[in-house]
Amino acid sequence: MSTGRHSTGRRNPGDGRAGLASLRAPAYPSGGYRRSPLVRLRRLIVLVGILVVIAGAVQLLRGLPEVRISPALASDIRLPGAAPSLPWPSSGQATVAVQGVGSFGSVGGNQPVPIASMAKMMTAQIILTDHPLAPGASGPSIAVDAAAVATEKAEAAQFESVVPVVAGESLTERQALQALLIPSGNNIALLLADWDAGNEAAFVAKMNAEARALGMTHTHYADTSGFSSATVSTATDQMKLLKVVMANPVFAHIVAMPQVTLPVAGLVYNYDYNLGHNGFVGVKTGSDGAAGGCFAFAVDHRVDGHAYTILGVVLGQQGKYILQAALNVATALANAVTTQVAVRQAVAPGLTAARLLAPWTTTVAATTRSSASVLGWSGLEVPIHLDVRVSGRRVPANSQIGVLEVGQAGERTAVPVSTTKALASPSLVWKLTR
Repeated sequence: MSTGRHSTGRRNPGDGRAGLASLRAPAYPSGGYRRSPLVRLRRLIVLVGILVVIAGAVQLLRGLPEVRISPALASDIRLPGAAPSLPWPSSGQATVAVQGVGSFGSVGGNQPVPIASMAKMMTAQIILTDHPLAPGASGPSIAVDAAAVATEKAEAAQFESVVPVVAGESLTERQALQALLIPSGNNIALLLADWDAGNEAAFVAKMNAEARALGMTHTHYADTSGFSSATVSTATDQMKLLKVVMANPVFAHIVAMPQVTLPVAGLVYNYDYNLGHNGFVGVKTGSDGAAGGCFAFAVDHRVDGHAYTILGVVLGQQGKYILQAALNVATALANAVTTQVAVRQAVAPGLTAARLLAPWTTTVAATTRSSASVLGWSGLEVPIHLDVRVSGRRVPANSQIGVLEVGQAGERTAVPVSTTKALASPSLVWKLTR
């Protein structure tokens, strides 16, 4: 019987390490370990999910575009019907308009022509600009000296239109303007020029500067009275001046006077023989061999309870009685205008004035709620101004979002503008998928 240890019962110290090694994942040529496809897929899904959440959050937090307003109308609305045909003169120039409403047009072109005593409108404009008068006020006194008397005598000898004066006499500013515009005193034009600017040349420079400021691009003044044939203008240019001077109540009051009594001259009469007839309220005549018959006129009229003023200018009329020819043309034009002017509908209810545009929904129309009527005539271009605003991205149906202003500035009618249906808010789906 053997008493030694059996070799088969001895444990080899390396046996444990070998067993552990046998439990490890198998090694691959790359030297690493391969994760299972399922783990990788799960991680990819998680990553994609995170990216989707981030993208969605970014989309939701992005600023939203504003609602855009697209006007559906031009800057003017044309009244229905054909433009009226007026009895324009066959020669010379003419233009006619309704103050604050619009123009009926003009004939005769824009070739500058002599305007005779109509030049005194600009003389009065300079005086009233430099020395404003309140309604009813007389203004400062203007002395008549020996030089002014000599001027009156010299001009009378040339058969100019003058107002008698004497040395030592004084005229108030208002009286001098009356003498200038009613009996059309050429000598008074020079008296006013000397009083205002020191001499005629300096005053004429003011006249031309004012003409440029008023956009009278075809006008040149060579003297204060219009006696010089070098004082030239056009009907359309004189209309620009006429609108300005008739806005001055002092000027408008004086030219509406058929007669006036002056300190030395006594009772003098207006050469505007239309004054006081058929609504004529002024303004200034002019006539001589170079200019023919000229007349700037104003006519007051009413229709459907609305008062309006017709303004017109006629130049270069010829005939046996040239001034009367100009007055006759003015009468015919004014009478024709009064048959055309009426209160007419310019805007009807339901007119699409604008459209609301948003990328998340369909277009929404904004229409007028009521009608608007204006004083006018067939074919007149009536100015309009759209003032609409939208706050936010949702607008309920039938919401007033602004107004459509119809007519000239100062005479405008405001028509409410409302949505025809609701403008919906952006949906969650749209926000995420835009």
